[in-house]
Amino acid sequence: ADGVLAEHKLQRGDVFIATDIDEIPRRETVQLYRTCEGMPQRLNMKMDNYLYSFAWKVDNEYMRPSMIQLYQEGVTKFTHAVVTTETLADAGWHCSWCFPTISDFQFKMRAYSHADRHEVDKETFLSPQHIQQSICDGSDLYDMLPEAFTYAKFLTMLARNAEPVLSLRDLPLSLSLYDSFQWLRPGASCARALTARAELR
Repeated sequence: ADGVLAEHKLQRGDVFIATDIDEIPRRETVQLYRTCEGMPQRLNMKMDNYLYSFAWKVDNEYMRPSMIQLYQEGVTKFTHAVVTTETLADAGWHCSWCFPTISDFQFKMRAYSHADRHEVDKETFLSPQHIQQSICDGSDLYDMLPEAFTYAKFLTMLARNAEPVLSLRDLPLSLSLYDSFQWLRPGASCARALTARAELR
């Protein structure tokens, strides 16, 4: 992965962002980090968490390893882990399981890092009906209990599913600009096509 840094010929002082593809830093986050003096060389980005689309916001205090850093040759390494306690809040958006088709969900559910979850009841969890219902009501795809680090937090999370979002306010600008992201918008239909080909028809 470090070879990618050399391939793109980064220069000292360039801003380097290491996130998952479903994590979107705010433009203001990058501008702030680039222009303000005294910023740490590495900074965690605390992002708001969403599930299936931007219609469901998830109460999740887990610190994802999303990082912004200033490039220094021989020092900067590509890593996707929490390596500093310094964190910038409200730095962007994380949209988990935000796929346009049911087949995309099924593909990820069959992947090695998730396959153990649906082995108990594969026929139910992988069924298009179950996946579609989970998307529409914001419930867990595997009917799993919430993950929490204290009993108090666990009980709070157990009492509710994801919280519905009612407007595009404070969401990525691209959602309002491009019709191709219609299915990600709050207030849009939660229905997903079975496959991309079915969606085109």
